[in-house]
Amino acid sequence: MSVAIIAGSSKGIGLALAHQILASCPKTIVFAASRTPSLCVESSRHLPSQQRDRLKPVQVNITQESDISGLAATISKEYGPKSVKQVWMVAGTLTPEKSLRSLKEDLIWEHLRLNTVAPMLAAKHLSPLLAPPIKKVEPGSHLVGLDQSWWINISARTGSIGDNKLGGWYSYRISKAALNQLTRTMAIELGRNGIGAVSLHPGTVDTDLSRPYTASSHSKFSASDSAAKMYEAVTRLKSTDSGGFFDYKGDPIVW
Repeated sequence: MSVAIIAGSSKGIGLALAHQILASCPKTIVFAASRTPSLCVESSRHLPSQQRDRLKPVQVNITQESDISGLAATISKEYGPKSVKQVWMVAGTLTPEKSLRSLKEDLIWEHLRLNTVAPMLAAKHLSPLLAPPIKKVEPGSHLVGLDQSWWINISARTGSIGDNKLGGWYSYRISKAALNQLTRTMAIELGRNGIGAVSLHPGTVDTDLSRPYTASSHSKFSASDSAAKMYEAVTRLKSTDSGGFFDYKGDPIVW
């Protein structure tokens, strides 16, 4: 059995990803980390027993380093120090500002704490658990999909500097742009061991996080649709894509 970790999995995209991986990877244990694992348990009662048995909802505050290190220790002890094939960093916050005048220091720090610093600390403790590839990569060739382990940071197109044509959303944009830099830098370090890292844009998804800030006329995905599309995109990624920023279709996004 291999392990997948999803940070921010009590509802929305994270919960949908947990269900997607359970259905698609029958030999994978899914650690669903969140502050309220009871929500994950309740929302997973409809799953077949062979999937529920592989779901491990755990209480983790992703902004607390001690919680993250505790999760890493549990997984290492129960499944081995190199048992993880997928890490999905989904947890995030969004309170958009329309102008410089509306900036508030506490909200700036909250965006950075949850959208940027938490993934950094998670990477510190969880990335050592990522399994190196089993297949040997010959010169000039590459690995595809889950032939290698992946660290996936859920970013957003609004974190793109080159694509920013509307302005606003200062704290969210800045925190996601910084997250993309984390992805790129992680990819260099993890790549020395044959492990990939990417940022993914999930699309405009109908979740509690984004619903208050998206127009009713805007085309939106369900969380399940977004999860399915992102998972499919990861299965098609090549090792040479590591360090990149992609949308839910696997198409590259300008930094």
